[in-house]
Amino acid sequence: MYIRLYEKATKNYYRQILDETIAIINSNLEQPPLPVYQSVLNQLFDIKENVVKKALLVDPEEISERYSLGGIAVKNFDDNVELQNRLMDIFMGVCDYVLLDE
Repeated sequence: MYIRLYEKATKNYYRQILDETIAIINSNLEQPPLPVYQSVLNQLFDIKENVVKKALLVDPEEISERYSLGGIAVKNFDDNVELQNRLMDIFMGVCDYVLLDE
């Protein structure tokens, strides 16, 4: 069962969610990949590189301009489906990642 980020808000758990979600998306990729899944995967890798590895502080306006994960989650996945919750948590966690405890 997926535990929402707000219930366990740590950098370690955020990284775990991110890595698991990348694996889930990779396992769902078809050949040729659906554009929505490829877009999500590209954004997840960008978040992993810039937010997690480089620990860049991202302001809320930049998040909305740079990442569309939240909108993709709402538009393409049913409410309370695990993948939707994961994408929403990752999207919302981008702003707070550097402030989370390890």
